[in-house]
Amino acid sequence: MFYESMHSAGERYLRLLDENRNFSFPLHLHTSFELLCVEDGEMTVTVSGLDFSVQAGECALILPGQPHAYRTEQHSLCRICIFSTDHLPDLHRYAADRCHVPVFPQPGEDFIGRIAERKNDIFRLKALLYEAAGAYAAGEVCPPLSEEDDSLICGIVNYIEEHYTGQLTLKMLAEHFGYNYRYLSGVINQAFRMNFAQVLTQYRISRACALLKQGGLTIAEIARCSGFATQRNFNRAFRAMTGKSPKEYLSDANSIFLHS
Repeated sequence: MFYESMHSAGERYLRLLDENRNFSFPLHLHTSFELLCVEDGEMTVTVSGLDFSVQAGECALILPGQPHAYRTEQHSLCRICIFSTDHLPDLHRYAADRCHVPVFPQPGEDFIGRIAERKNDIFRLKALLYEAAGAYAAGEVCPPLSEEDDSLICGIVNYIEEHYTGQLTLKMLAEHFGYNYRYLSGVINQAFRMNFAQVLTQYRISRACALLKQGGLTIAEIARCSGFATQRNFNRAFRAMTGKSPKEYLSDANSIFLHS
């Protein structure tokens, strides 16, 4: 979903990510709306530095440009719909100067499933998306972040995206943004709920997972492309974060694909 930033706000883009079990993903942002529906269990959604619990039967709507992350502590099953702003231009304009609590009850059973069924019928699709928009807009208004903090978080995310394949340290980040090293460390810990090294490793592993599913590269090549100096370091970090070796992860992904 970091890579969803390649899609512009005006492409009438819609993508469904189905049956995500025990889903976690590091802080990221893009130019689209993102609708998450939790079918089972519970997830924590971090939006612009604030944590929200999303339980079974609830949804969360993320606005374009909002830094957000997902975390599963125990168990979750979720479905995600990512779509461009031209599907909901009224909400895009409405949300330009206000932010609501993103969590609300799912608008009817199997909401993402109904979106999938109507994705080629623009009018019925928009009707469903406006149901979600109405539920979102009815929620409590969030306390705003300072523009400086919000801009800095977005800048950190973008910088990681652009430089994760090479050497990247908190000192280099502080020099780039012109902030005190300790101050920037505190901002990152508050926004990401982890230190910079953990954020960087989590992002690199997320990119490695995408490359493993994509195929065409050896594990050693994926390790290099994901920013790891050695395959040994990559294997150790991958198992620590996913509970599996890269080979086991690839085998499970292929099994799911073959039986889907």
